[in-house]
Amino acid sequence: MSHLNEKISVNHHRDLERAVINEYGQITIEGDLGKKAAANYDKKFYEGGVTATEDWTNTSTSDVIDDHQNIFFILMPLIPGFNLTRNNFREYVDTKEGDTIVLTHKRNEL
Repeated sequence: MSHLNEKISVNHHRDLERAVINEYGQITIEGDLGKKAAANYDKKFYEGGVTATEDWTNTSTSDVIDDHQNIFFILMPLIPGFNLTRNNFREYVDTKEGDTIVLTHKRNEL
């Protein structure tokens, strides 16, 4: 079921998974999950064909992953039992706003 004309705020990984699967128009990731994701948003992990360093300090995620699919790589290590794939985030554009991450569906009706 699509909710492209609705906004939702989530602070738990299960709520995030449900929101992405149900295609909400805008998802705000807040609380502890949002803070952790925001802290990792600009971390670096890859540069010039060199694989990731242990603490991901080589280059920013957005430099490596095009088409706004970098949010998957930010969230995946933070969420135990992560059931979403990169394809689930294909239709979302992500932005960092303070201690939150906002996912906006490309076909949103807001």
